[in-house]
Amino acid sequence: MSVERAKLEVAAMNIANANVALPTDGIGYRPLRVVPQHTNARTSFSELMKFDASVPKFSIETIDTPPRQILEPNHPFADAKGMVMYPAVDTTTETFNVMHAMRAYEANVAVLNASKTMALKALEIGGGN
Repeated sequence: MSVERAKLEVAAMNIANANVALPTDGIGYRPLRVVPQHTNARTSFSELMKFDASVPKFSIETIDTPPRQILEPNHPFADAKGMVMYPAVDTTTETFNVMHAMRAYEANVAVLNASKTMALKALEIGGGN
C-alpha cells in the first residue's frame, strides 16, 4: 500500500510541476518515478508477511528526459530563440498513473478488510467450542 501511495504522490507532484518553466540554465524540476524493490523469488511467505517499517519497499528516482521546449518569446525565461523549457511531464500518462494507483490502493484495502473479516470469523468459530 505504501508503494501505491508513493506513486500517487509522485504523479501528483509531476502534474503540479508540468507547467512550471525552467530557468535558462535548465536546472529545475525533473519528473520523478517510483521504482518498487522486488523481493527475492526464494523468500518465504512468512518473511514476506513480516512488517519492517525501517526498510523502504521502493525508491523515488528522477527521469532523465530532455525538457519540452515551447516558443514563448515574451517569457522571462525565454532563450535567444524565444524558447522556454518545461519539465518533460506527460500529463496524460501521469493522470493514468493516478487512476491506476488509486485503484490498486482500493484493491489492497479491500483485501486487507477481507482478511480481517476472515480472521475474526475464524476466531468466532474457534471460540464457539
